[in-house]
Amino acid sequence: MLLHAEGIRKSYNGVPALVDGRLALEAGSIHALCGGNGAGKSTFLKIVMGLVKRDGGTLSVKGEAVNFSTPAQALAAGISIITQELSPIPAMTVAENLWLGRERMRGPFVDRKRAERDAQALFDRLGFDIDARLPMRALSVARMQLVEIAKAISYESPIVIMDEPTSAIGETETETLFRAIRALAARGTGIVYVSHRLNEIFQIADRFTVFRDGRFVETGRIADIDRGELIRHIVGREVLRHRPEQADSPVQGPALLQVSGLRQEPMVRGIDLEARAGEIVGIYGLVGAGRSEFLNAIYGLTKPDAGEVRLDGRALPPGRPREAIGAGMSLVTEDRKETGLVTVRSVKENTSLAALRDLCKAGFISRRKENALVSAMMRRFQVKAASPDLAVASLSGGNQQKVVLSRCFSTSPRVLLCDEPTRGVDEGAKMEIYATLRAFVADNNAAVVVSSDLEEILHISDRIIVFNRGLAVAEMPAREANNENLLHHAS
Repeated sequence: MLLHAEGIRKSYNGVPALVDGRLALEAGSIHALCGGNGAGKSTFLKIVMGLVKRDGGTLSVKGEAVNFSTPAQALAAGISIITQELSPIPAMTVAENLWLGRERMRGPFVDRKRAERDAQALFDRLGFDIDARLPMRALSVARMQLVEIAKAISYESPIVIMDEPTSAIGETETETLFRAIRALAARGTGIVYVSHRLNEIFQIADRFTVFRDGRFVETGRIADIDRGELIRHIVGREVLRHRPEQADSPVQGPALLQVSGLRQEPMVRGIDLEARAGEIVGIYGLVGAGRSEFLNAIYGLTKPDAGEVRLDGRALPPGRPREAIGAGMSLVTEDRKETGLVTVRSVKENTSLAALRDLCKAGFISRRKENALVSAMMRRFQVKAASPDLAVASLSGGNQQKVVLSRCFSTSPRVLLCDEPTRGVDEGAKMEIYATLRAFVADNNAAVVVSSDLEEILHISDRIIVFNRGLAVAEMPAREANNENLLHHAS
């Protein structure tokens, strides 16, 4: 047994985060750790990696009891991790980020050329299309995720923990990653695989363990369980996955969002888009297709080279997000840590941030209005937090994502732009977000949703536009789309 955990416990200020964490990982196994947001998975992994001290329970690696105090100790014992939240150093090159703390040396000097050669050789072996010489800030979130994956693999540890490794990458990159995972397992590496994408779990894992509300629920072979039963273990109830009838019906509402000839070289090369009231427009494409760059240019985070954006008939000035918000637009950004949240601030402050203009009177924030708004948003999105004054950084990834959505809805937008809106969110919460989006557009509003998840884009969209290398290459009603034709156009 490579890794064995039994009865792991952890509480914060008397509030239990993990009551009974258990896992048994064998050599060569790809073991899925499943659970909803707040199930205790992140706390469990932090304890395994030495980031958090456990209150009780036993943990052993290769049959020897361990009690790590630092991640360095866990790494020395043969455990490496791919984290869900990225922490790159933007000004350094890809190679420098990859070998940080393990610099390639020539005598007393850092050998940058060797570092770049070794990094490029690793990327080529894994099939990752990344230039090791580029600065990290030049990479998309998806390619940063691939660098993080390559870094964990480069340690050649017998135990690799993968926490939502595909949350920011597309179908093609996921297939490339899966080939690398299978090759690692074939060499005897034990892999703990955490993902909210259940189709991935059934595709890649051979065993599973489920946590719910901080407790171990079930473990077994993937071959012995179906999707419905696994979902019931995860959420403790039946989750309906049918698409609403209106998603299959033509939408006749007026155009709320009109984008004409939007260009921002080299990633957006002249795109037209229209979103009508009552409609969810899905945008699908592979990494590097220009999807996020397109949304950012619409919203005004970046200034396009050419083109026009109209909201409800009114032209929006380019490069001015404040004007976009004032006109009735809101954006759920791709990277909640870097651009979606102020992590050092509270749940309350993050939720009300975009609506402060409406909450102020004579230059002062009305705490009564702010508290009412925050309470309403926390109820609407079922944010699990002991208090709205809690630091948002202390929440699970899924609950942080719900805070991002709360902030976006706090301004009562007419048009909602969503870039990977369910990244790191569990199956039950996904369905809640889908229902929220559907209710939003049913109220005479419109949404544009970018997603790397084919299942999601097919489930939520009324109409789908496929991007390929900065161009909109195909458009179709969702009811006429399938995995094959979307991937065909995207690639």
